[in-house]
Amino acid sequence: MSEILKNSLLVGLGIAGLGRKKLMKFYNLLKNEGEAFKEEIPVLKKRWQKIETFSQRIDEIGGKLRERVNLATKKELSELQKKIEKILKQKSAAD
Repeated sequence: MSEILKNSLLVGLGIAGLGRKKLMKFYNLLKNEGEAFKEEIPVLKKRWQKIETFSQRIDEIGGKLRERVNLATKKELSELQKKIEKILKQKSAAD
């Protein structure tokens, strides 16, 4: 009985994995079609440029807000983590 449960669980996981692969393939296909389509129609192309400009502006505002609030970026935290690890290695080597 436990073998049937294990196999059923594996089949379920297989279905989920296969579904995910097919979904990602379909997602990429639709995305590529949308990319091509937005360039074909002048009205869409103009609207898309406005969306990109708006998106860039939002990114700039987010960056300024982060600076003003003085939040660390992911890159800064990663660099800090590396420095801490280096210091810890030096300390353990000295001990």
